[in-house]
Amino acid sequence: IAEEHLQLLILKMLLQPLVENAIEYSAEFSSEEAVIIRLTSKIDYENHKLILTVLNNTICNDVNIINRHIAGEINISRHAGGLGTFNINERLKIKYGNDYGLYYDVLGEETAAILTLPLCHSE
Repeated sequence: IAEEHLQLLILKMLLQPLVENAIEYSAEFSSEEAVIIRLTSKIDYENHKLILTVLNNTICNDVNIINRHIAGEINISRHAGGLGTFNINERLKIKYGNDYGLYYDVLGEETAAILTLPLCHSE
């Protein structure tokens, strides 16, 4: 995470469940011995958004199913951390509106949990 982003505020307990899922599912679906987790941050200044990404070194073939679950379209218990990822997305939408939330994507050789948040600076 970029140092200048460390002063930005986010809701509590957003990253922990995503990191835990990344570790659990990397170990389950990867033939690699080591689980590699990366956290990245970037700012979309034009839209005043903070983008936080939790990446792991596996390719998930179920991102469409996971995203449908997060959106509340289907109910799956095991994939994407079950209630954890659904609750994260719901908390963001309730607090900030529908322009913010959580979704999953495959970026190259990694699976990414991507959080879109408003820019909130510490005082």
